[in-house]
Amino acid sequence: MRRSSLLALLVVASLCVLVPLRASACPAPKDNPPHFDDALGAPVYTKADKEITVSKGQAFIVRLDSNPTTGFTWMLKDDAAPEGLELLGCKYTRTAVSPRVIGSGGVDSFAFRAQRSGSVKLELQHVRPWLPRPDGSDAEFSVSVADAEGQEDLKNGE
Repeated sequence: MRRSSLLALLVVASLCVLVPLRASACPAPKDNPPHFDDALGAPVYTKADKEITVSKGQAFIVRLDSNPTTGFTWMLKDDAAPEGLELLGCKYTRTAVSPRVIGSGGVDSFAFRAQRSGSVKLELQHVRPWLPRPDGSDAEFSVSVADAEGQEDLKNGE
């Protein structure tokens, strides 16, 4: 009986640590922009997509496989969207195949709106938030934003 009590205590303690850290993938709820739903129906890109092409003012979503039970989560490099992109919000969604299975994975989705025409590098890191961050990025996208005339006035990250 004592062994099972210790195991239960360890499970509860683990959840107390991992659940709050999971929220750090996106800004804290009070700081997470509440406009994710503005991007519903927008083009979706995954880690396999290296190039993203959108129009000025257009929303898009970057969706990355994730499993917060491992302690890893996706975060924007430098904790902010690059200049020229507005972070509309981000969220984690469990995989539909096994939404109630403990330890099952899902996806982290980041919604953005292109604010200016040009090119920008969007970088995300797959990290354990409580550990020091590495210098590189684990998912990198080249975002090209065209305005109505097809002109580009933004040059960032190239």
